[in-house]
Amino acid sequence: MRGKKFKAAVSLALAIVLATPTAAAFAPATTVEAAAKVKLNATKKTLNVGKTYTLKLKNAKGKVTWKSSKKSVATVTSKGKVKAVAAGTATITATNKKKSYKCKITVKNPKKPDNTPKTVTVGPVKLTYPGNFIAESAEVDGSYAWVAADSKDTKNVTQMLTVKMQYTGEEAYDYDMLLGIYEAQLSEETLKSTYETMGVTAEISNYELSSYDSKLGKAIRVSYHLSVEAEGEKAEEDAVCYLIGIDDYIVEIDGEALNGGKIDAVDGYAKALLDTMVVL
Repeated sequence: MRGKKFKAAVSLALAIVLATPTAAAFAPATTVEAAAKVKLNATKKTLNVGKTYTLKLKNAKGKVTWKSSKKSVATVTSKGKVKAVAAGTATITATNKKKSYKCKITVKNPKKPDNTPKTVTVGPVKLTYPGNFIAESAEVDGSYAWVAADSKDTKNVTQMLTVKMQYTGEEAYDYDMLLGIYEAQLSEETLKSTYETMGVTAEISNYELSSYDSKLGKAIRVSYHLSVEAEGEKAEEDAVCYLIGIDDYIVEIDGEALNGGKIDAVDGYAKALLDTMVVL
């Protein structure tokens, strides 16, 4: 209804204008062809080091020359292609028919992520993990869980590490003892059952059981590919798990590669955790 009223108002206004004589209506017809204005396609631009941008002098006729006020910051070719060299500012000048047109170029050198390894104490152990990971930990009845991911946004996570420390109240289980009870933790059937209890349909493939000799001792290693579906959404990931006994804890380390992540990377991180883990 509102749209119809608006159209009616416009039509009425147009009718009034057309019905009202103006001086212009009786003026002799003249044709004036305005010259197109010469201008740069940008008067300021921000670039990261190494990036390029092509400036153009629109509507210019004849030769155009280009010059940079500071070549150590930004260079420019005879065709207006600007290249960011180092952090700072420079002015690119285009000259045409003795007139100058300027563009301010700001060059930034974005900081690279700090990948210096971080350490965190969780329960009875100290963990070392990649510096670009975000980590959180929790304690429940003497058992601990620690999760580190390469992004704060869960939709953008491609690599994730999880450490679960289950308190047993007994001396550390050796490899043979863990192998005898691992099905309660990492078997294919157990993994499927765990997802089913959460209402998630899971398909597991490429399941493989092996061992890994870490500085803390021999650990069970399980790797597999996981396809899950819940509420009409599907997801794929590769996972690797390590199981080892430390003092009176069973420690499980999980590495997950999802959203395009690489299993080799998280597997390397998981191994590094086992090799750098310090028992307090």
